[in-house]
Amino acid sequence: MTISDITPRIAEKDAAAQPAVVVYGRTECVQCDRTTKLMDREHIPYTYVNVDHDETAANYVRTAFEKTQLPAVEVHQGDSLSQWQGFNPALIMALRAAA
Repeated sequence: MTISDITPRIAEKDAAAQPAVVVYGRTECVQCDRTTKLMDREHIPYTYVNVDHDETAANYVRTAFEKTQLPAVEVHQGDSLSQWQGFNPALIMALRAAA
């Protein structure tokens, strides 16, 4: 999967006025697993991109985020973009409340 594969899904979700969430992670990343498990439990839809299998996405994370801690999470809503890195339950729960 590449970033260009994700873009149409983001556009579709923006049209529905729901936040589109992209989680960039890697194999055997504990914080990545915790992030996606909490999103699953809270029924927050997201697209998962494994940077171990997608060099384009890995390069994007290196340039789009100040540091390279994973997971790297992007939330697209309308013209707004929010980003964070690492397991952050408070921000995940804020997403749930916004949905």
